[in-house]
Amino acid sequence: MSGSAYARAMSLGWKVGDARISSVTETELVYSCETFLRRPPSELDPYRSWLAPYLSDDGRFRMVVQAMLVSVDGLRIVVDTCIGNGKEFGPSMADFNGLDTPFIEELSAAGFAPDAVDYVICTHLHVDHVGWNTQLVDGEWVPTFPRARYIMSEPDVRYWREREALHNPFAVSVQPLVDAGLVDAVATDHRLSPSVSLMPTPGHTPGHVSVHIASQGKSAIITGDMVRS
Repeated sequence: MSGSAYARAMSLGWKVGDARISSVTETELVYSCETFLRRPPSELDPYRSWLAPYLSDDGRFRMVVQAMLVSVDGLRIVVDTCIGNGKEFGPSMADFNGLDTPFIEELSAAGFAPDAVDYVICTHLHVDHVGWNTQLVDGEWVPTFPRARYIMSEPDVRYWREREALHNPFAVSVQPLVDAGLVDAVATDHRLSPSVSLMPTPGHTPGHVSVHIASQGKSAIITGDMVRS
């Protein structure tokens, strides 16, 4: 399966009671087993039959960077905002530097134009989950979703703010929102609406949260990052 076909296949949709959940893919990344899992490739051998759709032809992991879109309780909610265009994070994050993707156009086509979004939830504050929180306008990083409240766990905000010098994404993707008064730093079990609440899932980061969606007796969890936690 080609990279573009794989990315399209990973752009999925679900119905959970009255909730509609879909995804928009920003980009695809490919990493070796050693890089991603810090294990030798031979340790994958017992699992290759079911891992095959998620591996490249040379046996590396395919991963999509994607946002989850939730419509429920009269709200439009974006969960995790990927990497963003035109951001530079240094040589250690070379795959994330200088992207130029039609991500916002694809969000808009899905009914989530920036000025139509009510909430943005960041499961954690790593670079590939907060990038489109802001966009570059006239040389300044400004909120991409001007009407939205940006929901972040208070423990993660506190942790990364204290390490801002070591975590460039905070400076360009979070601090401008704080300055604009758009951030709600909340408890890790915060309830956003009757159908949407946060679940504390620390490990990947100290304040990592997942998003629990429950409607009409059905439920789903948007996990954030489960692997390498």
